[in-house]
Amino acid sequence: MDYKKIWKKTKKSLKEVLPEHGYEAWIETLSPVGATNNIFILEAPNQFAHDWIINNYQDLIVSSLREQEPKIDLRVAIAPQSEQNVVATNLANSEPIKQSNAGRRHNINPGNTFESFVEGPNSIFAKNAAAHRNLSMQFEARTVDKIYLALVEGAVHKEEGEINQPIASNMRDKGRMIIASRGKPSLTIYQVIERFKNYTLVEANIKTGRTHQVRVHFEVIGYPLAVDSLYGRKDAFLLSEIKMKKYRRGKDVIEERPLMSRTTLHATKVTFNHPSSNKKMTLKAELPKDFRAVLNQLRKWGN
Repeated sequence: MDYKKIWKKTKKSLKEVLPEHGYEAWIETLSPVGATNNIFILEAPNQFAHDWIINNYQDLIVSSLREQEPKIDLRVAIAPQSEQNVVATNLANSEPIKQSNAGRRHNINPGNTFESFVEGPNSIFAKNAAAHRNLSMQFEARTVDKIYLALVEGAVHKEEGEINQPIASNMRDKGRMIIASRGKPSLTIYQVIERFKNYTLVEANIKTGRTHQVRVHFEVIGYPLAVDSLYGRKDAFLLSEIKMKKYRRGKDVIEERPLMSRTTLHATKVTFNHPSSNKKMTLKAELPKDFRAVLNQLRKWGN
């Protein structure tokens, strides 16, 4: 298996569906290190980048990899500390930040968006160990608001509500999480944003940062994500499923291409205290192209 060639094609596919800032900040920082026993191994520059990739891009990367190798799975490792791209730790609003490998200067201020700070081309937050520790402490203290948009199956009964169920690792199925009394306290507060015939778009505010929290919580109340190969019923979203009899496949099209082939979940907004100034900051990220396409088609055909 030529893992370098596979990664090159995968990156090309990812670039077509991700916003430029997201692609540059996260996908470009990953390095392929090998492939063995159908496990494709990527290396992230640090723990923060590793966690962000797992929570926000893992399913999309796996989907793109499987376009070339249908049975392949993904493992993301963390680069040794000595190889990490370290950025200066000063994040004051008007203070310049120097990158060790570029010599460029960047000004950080509360007006920055989620794209330019967390998912921006310089990805300062992702590469800054001091800021990472600060944010981790804020998460532990539950002072960070992290907002997701999730497209789930079915008509969510309540307009708003909360899911307060402890989450634990599934001892029998590695990589999968379950609701269990031995688990860690987990709280998700949600509200309905938009309704369709067979789906609901919800905003989920996770008060605890558990692995797969949104996916597990909505699955346990009977509304799994519209696309979720691990906790849901589908691994792709097809236009034919909402157009039904009105769907017509071109005569030269052998197989329908999915509108979306990853989890219908997107981290859209985070609010936290700036690591240096302690000012409250709210940063936002646009919906990726494939997620927007699904919603546009649902608005057209799914009501």
